[in-house]
Amino acid sequence: MFDHVRTEHYSWKRVSIIPERRNNESTLNIRERYATRYLELLQSFREHQFIFIDECGVNISMRTSHGRSKIGSPAIHVVPNLRSRNISICAAMNVNGMLLHKWHDRAFNRDLFGNYIDELLEKIRALNIEHATIVMDNVSFHHCEEISQQISEAGHTLLFLPPYSPFMNPIENMFSKWKGEIRNMRSENSEELYQNITAASSLITSSDCSGYYSHMFRYINRCLRREVIED
Repeated sequence: MFDHVRTEHYSWKRVSIIPERRNNESTLNIRERYATRYLELLQSFREHQFIFIDECGVNISMRTSHGRSKIGSPAIHVVPNLRSRNISICAAMNVNGMLLHKWHDRAFNRDLFGNYIDELLEKIRALNIEHATIVMDNVSFHHCEEISQQISEAGHTLLFLPPYSPFMNPIENMFSKWKGEIRNMRSENSEELYQNITAASSLITSSDCSGYYSHMFRYINRCLRREVIED
């Protein structure tokens, strides 16, 4: 059997699980409309006026699974018994860099997110960014009327991402680097984790964010063409 598989140019690989609805007709329609709207806004506004928001979670047990050791010897790192609740981070970025991050030792909800939006709007004002387009996913509390009102009253536009389309949010790549840096710092307790969240955030550069934005933008035309996206 395996000889037959090799001659047919197949190899044994890890299976990537993709939800059926990720590329169904409805999702492709929504992506196409989103990409069209994004390009319409981009005709009137500049790239730095597009601000992307999302949340992620970290905990003490996050640590690198690789290390150096002598040839023939395992790489071992002895750690204390680590128990930690999940830390929830909410962050915003644009093409120029990270704008604001806040963390809590519980999941974000409508009230916590509303407070975050208040602080973000102050930050946007301080940066003299007018008529921003604030992009976020479809978590239920993102859709509450209070959030929409906060953003519209500040003179900005709210734009929701298509479902099953994390590749349309460049902050996902930013979170990947951020969490990788936190993992490498090997937090031993909650206080170290809190410090490392901030320390790792300082390692995310403007160049990083510009690259994440460019990577996202390559998907815009693919969405307009209604491509099935599996990468």
